[in-house]
Amino acid sequence: MKSYFAVAIIFVVLALLFGTFSLERSKNAAINESSATHVNFSNSCIHPGYGEFNVHNILFNTSEKLPPETVFRVAMPRNTTIRIKGIIFAKEYAVKEATSPRDVNKTKCYYDGKAKLKAFIGEPNLGDAWSTIQEKLKEPEELEVEIIPSEVDISLEKNATFEVKINTKNAEEGKTYYIYIVAFGERGWKSWAEIEVKIWKITASSTPRG
Repeated sequence: MKSYFAVAIIFVVLALLFGTFSLERSKNAAINESSATHVNFSNSCIHPGYGEFNVHNILFNTSEKLPPETVFRVAMPRNTTIRIKGIIFAKEYAVKEATSPRDVNKTKCYYDGKAKLKAFIGEPNLGDAWSTIQEKLKEPEELEVEIIPSEVDISLEKNATFEVKINTKNAEEGKTYYIYIVAFGERGWKSWAEIEVKIWKITASSTPRG
């Protein structure tokens, strides 16, 4: 009789342990599933070349009356300061994912969020691949370049605005400088645009010469 009672107790304990184990597995599975869903969502907007290629969402102008430009060119003398207005907009792109040989899903995404702005000096038309141009970019030395503000927030509702202040007091006469304004997106994307500054060559008669 005692042996039957002992066996019954063992079965009860095993049943309780199995139930607890099943509940923990169920909880862990739910957590893992939730994490996997979050990871897939966060990675759904990452495409091959993300962060490597130029986003092209930076525009310049000096007045609201003028259309914005992707490349800004200006000629000016030494000892002069110019202020160039810039905007960064949330650019739309799509990431395609093949779910079957016949079906392709498209995820609509945007280059937006916070971005830090920095100015470099480089050569003209460096290209659209960051791995190619980053070694050719240098800190401005002969030009004083200031970006205000140096950090912006881009959203679908509102473009981010900034100002590039360029002072040419230490510039070399007759030289052309190529300033690259680079936006480093907090989410990993990069964008850059070019400002070409040509310094006048002043002759004895003080006549600007191109």
